[in-house]
Amino acid sequence: MTDIAGVVLFILVIGVVNSYVSISMCFILAFLQVRRYGETALSSLVSQARLQKYEANLTNSKSFSRCFTLITFLPFAPDNVICYLAGPSDMSTHRVILPILLRNPLSVAFYSIGWFNLLQFIGFL
Repeated sequence: MTDIAGVVLFILVIGVVNSYVSISMCFILAFLQVRRYGETALSSLVSQARLQKYEANLTNSKSFSRCFTLITFLPFAPDNVICYLAGPSDMSTHRVILPILLRNPLSVAFYSIGWFNLLQFIGFL
């Protein structure tokens, strides 16, 4: 929704930059929040069903690192959930933040431009 709001409220370029910064900050803060407050924060932010789904990968740090990197590069993946799950893992802060910062510019730009064109096509903008 941030991508759509950025395009609607601002011109396209400013909207893309605004969306990129806000989404990246959101993912990084999600990771840091669970890193600092631990399992208590994680259990209040992520459902038990989802925790159980990823629990096997969380115990294997190499497997989770690969999974994290892959999921952050997928366009419609649950990035906030995977950032929450990375908090208690053995991944370094650098290994979490780097994929987020590298992935987001292209993804946000394509998504925002797509929504901008769609909204122009239907006459909303």
